[in-house]
Amino acid sequence: MVYDLGDTMHVRTSGYSGKAGFKTDLFLFLFSKGKLIRSFEVSPGSVTEILIEQDMGLAPSASLLLYAVSNENELVADEMKIMVSGLIKNQMTMEYSVKRQMVGRDVTLSVTSDPNSFIFLVAIDKGSQLLKAPNDITFQQVKEGIMEFDTREERDGSDPYPGPIMFRRKRFAIENFYQGTSANEILETVGIVYMTDAHVAETNDAIMYDMVVQEAAGRPIIGNKVNDGLAEKMPTESESSNNVRKNFPESWIWLNEVTGSDGKYENMFTLPDTITAWTTRGFAISPTNGLGIAKNVQVEGFKQFFVVVSLPALAVREDKIEVKLVVFNYFMAQKNVRVTLKQSKDYMIFRDSSNTTQSLNSDFTDTVQVPAGLSKGINVFIKPTTIGNIMIRVEATSGTQVTDVTDIVEKFISVDPEGKTKYGGVQQLFEAQSTLQTLLVNPEFPSDFVPDSRKITVSVTGDIFGQSLQNLDSMIRAPYGCGEQNMISLVPNIYAMSYMEAVKNVKPEIKQKAEKNMQQGYQRELNYKHPNGGFSAFGESDDSFSTWLTAFVMKAFAQASKFIFIDDKVLLEAKDAIMSQSNRDGSFNEPGNVIHKDMMTGTSGGPMLTAYVYIAFKETQNTEVAIPNTFDASLTLKYLENFYKNTPGLTAFQRAVLAYCFALGNSQEQLSNVLVDLNGVSTISDDGDLRCWCDLRKKEVGNQKMYSTYDVKPSAIETAAYVLLTHVVKGDMTSGRPIAKWLISQINGKGGYLSTQVRMYK
Repeated sequence: MVYDLGDTMHVRTSGYSGKAGFKTDLFLFLFSKGKLIRSFEVSPGSVTEILIEQDMGLAPSASLLLYAVSNENELVADEMKIMVSGLIKNQMTMEYSVKRQMVGRDVTLSVTSDPNSFIFLVAIDKGSQLLKAPNDITFQQVKEGIMEFDTREERDGSDPYPGPIMFRRKRFAIENFYQGTSANEILETVGIVYMTDAHVAETNDAIMYDMVVQEAAGRPIIGNKVNDGLAEKMPTESESSNNVRKNFPESWIWLNEVTGSDGKYENMFTLPDTITAWTTRGFAISPTNGLGIAKNVQVEGFKQFFVVVSLPALAVREDKIEVKLVVFNYFMAQKNVRVTLKQSKDYMIFRDSSNTTQSLNSDFTDTVQVPAGLSKGINVFIKPTTIGNIMIRVEATSGTQVTDVTDIVEKFISVDPEGKTKYGGVQQLFEAQSTLQTLLVNPEFPSDFVPDSRKITVSVTGDIFGQSLQNLDSMIRAPYGCGEQNMISLVPNIYAMSYMEAVKNVKPEIKQKAEKNMQQGYQRELNYKHPNGGFSAFGESDDSFSTWLTAFVMKAFAQASKFIFIDDKVLLEAKDAIMSQSNRDGSFNEPGNVIHKDMMTGTSGGPMLTAYVYIAFKETQNTEVAIPNTFDASLTLKYLENFYKNTPGLTAFQRAVLAYCFALGNSQEQLSNVLVDLNGVSTISDDGDLRCWCDLRKKEVGNQKMYSTYDVKPSAIETAAYVLLTHVVKGDMTSGRPIAKWLISQINGKGGYLSTQVRMYK
């Protein structure tokens, strides 16, 4: 039953008294959107009329439930669904002054809504919607959103047999053969949970027999009548305008306005040059009646005679590309058309794609005959000679100078330089002051760079990782691949979230993406788990798990547990698997193999594997994860101390990893010794502002000294990162500052570093 807003619904109830009547009152409940709106109580034997006014609280639908207990102790019930129209009270309409207009001319859009409504309008090229549906606000979305709160379940009559069923004997069809109407089903339909000692009838499945079902039976389909002619007769007026068409946006109208006191808004817009239909959408918000949604309207930009120029989205300099030219003729007569691609200093013109063809020294011109109402295509080739946005100009002309029709199109194509793009970055850390500061930057370019391809972008942020935060989308990726690849793409999501929370700059869209990636990565990694809790690149397909990868997974999962659910059992089993490879002296064995060696740098085996496991356990203990600690940290630390004291010729990277272990284990004597060693093999700028473990080039420009590093190896950055972590654990920020400044200077133009493991330490 359908009512309009403001209507009054008359409900009449009656119940029989006596033996067949009711021993309780009759109860009526009015529900809408999961809430009890009103309740009524009627005495047995009486006839009562209840008035229910239809308001917004009942829209778009409501349920009226009636129940009582009979003298035979049976609960009986009935239910009625009420449909209320007028869910949206703010009635919004849109209309163009014409349905079709010449491109480049004006059309008027008229909008009506409630007085003083905020209206939001957008007009989009219909062709751009072929790849992706627009993100519309529709009445159906609003209705479905509201109905999510409704507890009522629709009975579709599909039980026990879906209709239609065709029978061979009688040749009759039964659709919705059985509609359940028991008290139990009615209460469940409304969403009522009940407890009673009364008898509640339930639906019994129907038993059907002696039926022969006709194979491949189906209902007839009634099609829409198709008009044999054109939906709208093409215009016949002549065209002689030589206006250049060069405005081809995907969105045309994009604005928000306010209707007047009469509820009207009107404006004139100039149609873009695209031959297309513009779909216009709009919604309004009224201070009194809330949301209003208009039906979509269209206006078509048209010409009787035009040329379409098809270009690739992107081209590379010195690569030959095809330009497709299609001429459309919607006049009533055939046209002889002269098509011209204008010569330009930005490209060379070729008649075909052959590498032996000579370029033209003039405009490209061709003549085609285009029948009435049809189109004709021409192909021509160009080779861009400059980079950036270059303009392609095409002219199509038919007729004499007096009665000619012409269409001129100018389109742009983006041209990239040849070669491979290489990103670099020069990062400088400085303290903001009240006086003017001058920073001298000397970016280095490879000697074989492509001419005209250099580009420099300058940005200033109040965050040492500002460049990284601006490019987080390129750094946090959905996990994929084997157990190792999965972790490579999972871990940056964890560290990005940790950093944003630490600096209190959490971006909601990045947070949502990172958490989703972490959840996917966690679930994927479980596919590569061995029965003993260890992990390897291909799981049980490998002969054994990897101690290194398992330690990496345990540490990463423990750190991710702050943002997503991680089963403690997974961490406990991973810890036990690692401990199964421990030796009496505190060292650890590697029974498996790691395919991606760049994940490990110098920690793949022997004492350095033990150092990595030690770090993984200590960092796991620093998280909020509560797993039993059976790891003898003191024994492993003693092993690492002996290794440092008794092993000459350690690399800077090995010393840096050991220094971090000694800092985590509070081994002060060995920590002091190893830091002295590290400082002795480091390179430091004259002013002490930069420290690293690679060559530091000095260049004097005027009275200023500039330092740069070139072809820095990942191990140099990892070495600096471990030493910086060591100073952070010590609380010695003064010693860590020059290292931090050098590490910041190595961040590339995308905000990251050059290798897998380096990005993980960032």
